[in-house]
Amino acid sequence: MKKSSHIYSVTEISDYIRNMFDQDYFLGNLSVCGEISGVSRPSSGHLYFDLKDQNNLIRVTFFGFSRRADLTALNLKNGDKVVVTGRVSVYTKNSVYQLNAKDISLDGEGEMYKKYLEIKAALEESGMFDPMYKKPLPRFVRKLGVVTSAKGRAIGDIQTAVSQRNPYVQIVLYPSLVQGEGAVETIVRGIETLDRYGVDVIIVGRGGGSMEDLFCFNAVEIAKAIFACNTPVVSAVGHEDDHLISDEVADHRSATPSLAVTDTVFDIYEYDDMLDDFLKDMKEGIGRRLNNASQSADYMEEKLKEKSPGKMLQRKRERVDDSMAVLTSRMKSIISSKHSRIARFSHLDERMRNVFESKKARAGVLAEKLDGVSPLRRMASGYAFVSDEKGRGIRTPESVKKGDKLRLALKGGFIHARVEKTEIINEDKK
Repeated sequence: MKKSSHIYSVTEISDYIRNMFDQDYFLGNLSVCGEISGVSRPSSGHLYFDLKDQNNLIRVTFFGFSRRADLTALNLKNGDKVVVTGRVSVYTKNSVYQLNAKDISLDGEGEMYKKYLEIKAALEESGMFDPMYKKPLPRFVRKLGVVTSAKGRAIGDIQTAVSQRNPYVQIVLYPSLVQGEGAVETIVRGIETLDRYGVDVIIVGRGGGSMEDLFCFNAVEIAKAIFACNTPVVSAVGHEDDHLISDEVADHRSATPSLAVTDTVFDIYEYDDMLDDFLKDMKEGIGRRLNNASQSADYMEEKLKEKSPGKMLQRKRERVDDSMAVLTSRMKSIISSKHSRIARFSHLDERMRNVFESKKARAGVLAEKLDGVSPLRRMASGYAFVSDEKGRGIRTPESVKKGDKLRLALKGGFIHARVEKTEIINEDKK
């Protein structure tokens, strides 16, 4: 193999390549998009990091970065997507090429996120996010307003969730754009229209997407429309990890459109089970009360029987019989103990016998009189003992009035009656 006529040093080659980079117009001023990796901030105030995509990376050097207050405020960190503007040159000491940066900006979503933070700070300062303005969601929703795309996945998920929880709920859809030009205006009109129409709650949202797709829900106009809405508004935009201005100002935030239905529409099948449990508890409670009332009635009936005229008369007869037995026993005792003396005084025996017979006859007469005035005997002849509901005896027609309830005690039972009319007989006109 033939050798070259001139042999170059490593430095000469490195300098040649550097000159080629320095003289290339394209490499002198360009912008490169990528993800930050390996951030280093030495005490010198410079910034070093790798800018990479899926396949390659380039080393980035930003001299005097700490003196740029507008850039240090970005708080760059690993994983941030940025656009770096500068020139590509060769670092001859290590024979590597690098990008000497002159400016750095957040790429795409980063810029949007920065704008989101600015809008959020301004609206938070105005008080729109204050919990005191949040309206409670209604317990029972009959008309559900929805502002979303008529062709998107969100309305399908909402319809499915509603049919599973309560198919009797009416869905009122205001079809709107949910991304791109004109989306903000149609969403605002949708909120205002459904608020005037008269629904119970309004769901504003859409399915998932990129930050750019969802960014219209960060619009100040939508935030103001939600805040001014008299109807409770639920924000259901994107997925659980997505957080937007509409979520902050809405009365309630749901992670997805399907969960928005779960949060707003009551489950009628669960409600049916709750009613069944309530009816069961009510029946058991009524049964217990009826049983207690029946026991109380039985107790009161026994107490009433104890105070009835029949019972009272029976007790008096028993006392008379006891008195007669005691009297007879004492008479026999006297006769027995005085037998010898009676034998000696025979004329006294006849007198005592006459006295005994007289007392016995007298006791018989009293018994007949007592039996003659017995309420039970009168009841057996068709008379009745009349009392009011509390068992107090009724002696004159003046003591009752029309509509009063009466209790008639007869032989063998009771009759409960109500006063229809009273007649007073004037004794003086007889």
